Amino acid sequence: MQVEVPPDSIEAMLPPLLTQLSDEGKAILADKRGLYLGTAGFAHETSEELAALGGDIASVHERHSRLLHGNMRLRSDGWGMVNAAGCSEVGFWPLYFGDDYFILIVSGMPRFNQEAFTTLVWALGVRYGRTSI
Repeated sequence: MQVEVPPDSIEAMLPPLLTQLSDEGKAILADKRGLYLGTAGFAHETSEELAALGGDIASVHERHSRLLHGNMRLRSDGWGMVNAAGCSEVGFWPLYFGDDYFILIVSGMPRFNQEAFTTLVWALGVRYGRTSI
């Protein structure tokens, strides 16, 4: 079966895709500077603040990458706010496209095993990915 790139603009397709990526229907896509590109389930002000927090977390991660990846040999770039049981309440995951990346912010349990996640990554790759010749 051949799959086609969705015809909608990424701005139009983000809210319904983001809704499917959380068991609570709450997710945000932000750039690494902390500006949100799309949101679902959050109030505008909360989206802005969580996106800014995501940008701050990205900056902290970049500053401490030698420790995290080098010394500790951690294989993950995601960050989370966890409860006392260790379950994520809000998670921040980078989506890399060359040297650039976005931050996917998900409230509750993430649902990355959905077609919506594949569509999101594909649409971002088509729009922002670079190929070398």
